[in-house]
Amino acid sequence: MGYVHPPSVTATNYVRWAKEIQESPGVSLGGVLGLNIIPLRKGRVLGLLARPGHMKTTLGAYFVKKEAMRLALAGLGDKFYTAHISWEQPVEELESLYQSSEGYGVTDVAWGRVPIKQVVIDSLDRPNVPVWLFGDSIYGTDLDSKPMTVDVVFDAIRGLWKQRGMLPSLLFFDYIQDIPVTDETNRIAQVTSAMRRVKRLAIQAKCPVIVGIQANQRVDDYAVPIPGLRDAEWSSVIGQKVDALVSMWKPIRTVRPDDDPYLNISGKSYANSENLLVVKLLKQRFEKGFGTWALDFDPNTMILVDAVETKMKNVDLTKF
Repeated sequence: MGYVHPPSVTATNYVRWAKEIQESPGVSLGGVLGLNIIPLRKGRVLGLLARPGHMKTTLGAYFVKKEAMRLALAGLGDKFYTAHISWEQPVEELESLYQSSEGYGVTDVAWGRVPIKQVVIDSLDRPNVPVWLFGDSIYGTDLDSKPMTVDVVFDAIRGLWKQRGMLPSLLFFDYIQDIPVTDETNRIAQVTSAMRRVKRLAIQAKCPVIVGIQANQRVDDYAVPIPGLRDAEWSSVIGQKVDALVSMWKPIRTVRPDDDPYLNISGKSYANSENLLVVKLLKQRFEKGFGTWALDFDPNTMILVDAVETKMKNVDLTKF
């Protein structure tokens, strides 16, 4: 009867849960996000909601790499790992997000600008960073490979635990609407089932999960195109199941800097630059579920910091 818990047991486990929170840092998002969003811990799911091209994958990868670097520095890379689980890109492309390099970034590799000798040299340290990639491979999967479902992912996690004694410290699912569910035929039912299974996996695998979520195309018609709680594509269950939900907007994709060089975000002025990313908190359990912040996120170098306010006069910022 693993699902029935008498008060004596739940009270004891509650104390254990509170003690673990105090003793473990969890997965902090860092910067202003880390000050307002509770660190991710066992069973907790964070959703990243955005339209295509507004940094879901790259931001999720940033958090995965950040946690993996923490594990490596603490000497825990042989006991714990992080995983980027994708149905959108082959793992060879995703690997570019996790390579350490100086003087060039992901964009340079994608254009073929970096000498292969340098790529080889820089790749030698990569195995020390415990990021595992789950997904299709240009060289490792073929026409006979079965679809990677949530159940397949769970079996892989169980296999790593049994064969290597390793447990996940953070999982990133990119993205929820793309997860195949073979026992459902209706698209809404498929997405709903995928979200429920991911939430259950987070609890059973005892690790935090980040989920990339595609926003509905109606968001493109909003005056300020930041997705809301009702804008998750295909299923409202997504917003119900996540423990925290943020939406993202990369202004330069919808607002020309020549037309609006400065934007007002939560009463502060920021330059409408290529790296400006606006993050809005839509939901959070145990803490306030609102707030909008401006970040400076360079997808080429994978560096994320809080955006710096710009003191400007005589600029009409009422639009935003």
